[in-house]
Amino acid sequence: MKKILFLVFIAMFTSLLFSAEFSIALYDSYGDGWNGGMLDITVAGALELDDITIDAGSEAIYTFTVNDGDEVVIAYTAGSYSSENSYTVSNNIASVIYESSAPPEASYSFTAEVMAAETGAIAGIVTDGTDPIEGAVITAGVFSTTTAADGTYEIEDVFAANYDVICSATDFFTETENIDVVANETTTVNFELEILNGNSIETAIAVELVDNMFTHAGTNDVYENTYPFGGGKDLVFHLVLENDLLVSASLLGSDYDTKLAIYADTETDLTTSNYLYANDDYSAPGRDASIEEKKADRDRVLQSAIFDMELEAGGYWVLVDGYSSSSVGNYQLDITTAEDQLTIYDIQYTDIAGEDGTYPSL
Repeated sequence: MKKILFLVFIAMFTSLLFSAEFSIALYDSYGDGWNGGMLDITVAGALELDDITIDAGSEAIYTFTVNDGDEVVIAYTAGSYSSENSYTVSNNIASVIYESSAPPEASYSFTAEVMAAETGAIAGIVTDGTDPIEGAVITAGVFSTTTAADGTYEIEDVFAANYDVICSATDFFTETENIDVVANETTTVNFELEILNGNSIETAIAVELVDNMFTHAGTNDVYENTYPFGGGKDLVFHLVLENDLLVSASLLGSDYDTKLAIYADTETDLTTSNYLYANDDYSAPGRDASIEEKKADRDRVLQSAIFDMELEAGGYWVLVDGYSSSSVGNYQLDITTAEDQLTIYDIQYTDIAGEDGTYPSL
């Protein structure tokens, strides 16, 4: 009897020793949830997670318990817009072991391998090249921390493995370093971040008009969704007028779904309620036509433009935004000023239709 109890104890102990938590991260590229899509996770023939999904937003993380050697089956049921759905599976030391396609396959299975949980640490300092940066976020897999006032940080009890260590801070470019964390050792990772001009009103890009015109182009991919006007990544420009002028701002040269707004530079937050002018999808004015007719005639585009703004002398924020979190691409902001309306409309017609009078394809 004692021998039987001892064997049962050993079996239970072995099961606990090789039991661990795995995680699954669900993603939606558009940011509006999985729209009826869901997953079931079965471990060793038993349903562990039932109908998990993203109700709203772009990400959701779930955990499930496995024993070493368990067969894990992930079943995906598609909803609407399934091409926006994907997921990753991470093991007990936070290493990604599987990344699905978008949309995911109907079924995926694997044999769980519980890894030995040896740990080390990651530490370092974050600066802008001269001064320390407080509040920078350091992430290594599921482990994260923020920097202190002197720019230093330390993450303890990190599983020994390979990591992309990501350092991000408001108004700075994000940097990544790949490292190996060694058991019982501290790996030093220092970051020197570059200022991200235009990410907020504090680092707004100055509009310098030459012959009453200004153009700025680039990609919005490196920026953040700083302000709540739109759901995409933001760039902020600062326009200063010495006289009262008619001003036009155009994003028609951009290749993604944009939003555009103008604010007085006395505003400290750029929202949907305190702008002076705003536009989402530009429609050419002066045509007595329905939205359907404008779409058919290519008069309505996903890019934004605001013409003939009567602005008094003073300062203004120009916010270049995206419609949603998936609105990523190359922007082109064109700002022109004039004292009469005719010049503005000449520029407007060229932007939307081209010199030959034909409309560009979307």
